[in-house]
Amino acid sequence: FAKTFVAVVTAQIVATVSLNLMFVVVWQQGIWGILYSTLIVQAILAVALTVGILWVNHARPAIHHLRHLLAFGLPLVPSVVTLQLSNYLNPLMIRWCVIGDPISVLAQVGLFSAGQKIGVVVNRFVTVPFNAFWRPRRMELAMQDGPEVRKILARICTYSTLVSAQVALLISVSVEDGLRLCVDERYWSAYQVVPLIAMAYVVLGLEHHFSTGMYRSRRTIWATWIGLISLLTMVVANIVLLPRTGMVGAAFSSLLAISLRVGMIYAVSQKAYSIPFEIKRLVILGIAAVALYSMSQWVYIDATEM
Repeated sequence: FAKTFVAVVTAQIVATVSLNLMFVVVWQQGIWGILYSTLIVQAILAVALTVGILWVNHARPAIHHLRHLLAFGLPLVPSVVTLQLSNYLNPLMIRWCVIGDPISVLAQVGLFSAGQKIGVVVNRFVTVPFNAFWRPRRMELAMQDGPEVRKILARICTYSTLVSAQVALLISVSVEDGLRLCVDERYWSAYQVVPLIAMAYVVLGLEHHFSTGMYRSRRTIWATWIGLISLLTMVVANIVLLPRTGMVGAAFSSLLAISLRVGMIYAVSQKAYSIPFEIKRLVILGIAAVALYSMSQWVYIDATEM
């Protein structure tokens, strides 16, 4: 399979470069040509690999299982879409709802986008890699059931949240000085939204743990309604806060919507499959992180005097 993998990757690169040259150089399609060539290559590759894998493993479609898989998986699609929309809607709503000079409003859009990219580090480098291996293991344990299993699930939730909170706190404390060292002064104000966005991603990380009961009981239809409600909450909060607080209001709206989303998932999942999550310890962890960040803002060190 190693040779097959190398052959597939090589073919993908050659096909992509060739189509890029055709669309961009020959047919003068510009940036759209790159998008077209990528879409064509990825679509062909997906179909070819799917057919090849099914053929090698002698797999045949099972309508009975497919029906169950669709009933479980389709309600999760709107939930994921609403979560992604919340990321893209915030900059647009800043543009629409913030009152002021158009140039300064667009500057806030750019600053918010920069701060969002910094805050998302918590999700990209902590939550996502951890859940890549823990998610299937978590469901495997949940299907076994038992009081000890539930305690393990709860304790892992606490420890993983502790790690993500530490990373978020480190980023929030150091981001202002980091921006002053690394980027143009026009982007320094982006630090204002980073703590709220980083905190939002820490809270979002709890969703993977809290949703265990909902997945185990196959009540994924709730995910659709929860996603819609949280997205609507973010939009309403932005409409109220953005004219008064600007891009900081957008960051707070994200935190509010994600907290509501995670809270509703927790309520639904606990009714279906109760896990003794250490809520008290999680609350103390959140308070401690906020307190440490607040204390860091009171300390000022003048590097010129060192």
